[in-house]
Amino acid sequence: MQIPVLMFLALLVGQSSAIINYYLESYCNGYSWPIDMSILDTVRLRLTSSLRYNNNMNCSVSLTTSSSKQLMYYFRSFDVENSDSCQYDFLEMHDGTSLRAPYANGFYGKQCGSYVDPFVYTTSNSALTLWFKSDNSNTGKGFDMIITSYHTGICDPDEYSCSNGRCVENYLTCNGYNPCGDHSDCALTVGGIAGIAVGSVC
Repeated sequence: MQIPVLMFLALLVGQSSAIINYYLESYCNGYSWPIDMSILDTVRLRLTSSLRYNNNMNCSVSLTTSSSKQLMYYFRSFDVENSDSCQYDFLEMHDGTSLRAPYANGFYGKQCGSYVDPFVYTTSNSALTLWFKSDNSNTGKGFDMIITSYHTGICDPDEYSCSNGRCVENYLTCNGYNPCGDHSDCALTVGGIAGIAVGSVC
């Protein structure tokens, strides 16, 4: 029986790799240093580290990756004061390096309200820019999103080939944050381990 090997595989599948957290509240009042996704590969971007975001915020940041790559993104949660036309508090997302770029895929115009969007979206180029603004009254919990750098085509030896044709860094697989965008990053499941266990015992 190869118990040590089985224990290692179980730990490998069960672990969640560390992911770097960024907070949009750190990029307010004119401070907008880009987040380099060509180095980080994936980040978790939250509006605030507090339970609720502040009034009178005006924050923006651009995330950029290598010119041959794109970014995929999805929201884990979204809670911004709701209003007609999102006139009070809102988030804008742009497909490029500035607020003059077209709106990002899936998020046209100002975004507000409370919802969870199950879809994973992609940029058309190598950059994504976010702008958040709040007024002086009601607030919300903010948002929590995952952004990952990827490319399509032939994957490099140190990359993982996702079922949807995307290539991501190998170390991102099985991190619990859906780096492929289609949940195909963790092929060795608990069921697979059970199969290995049966084969090892026999």
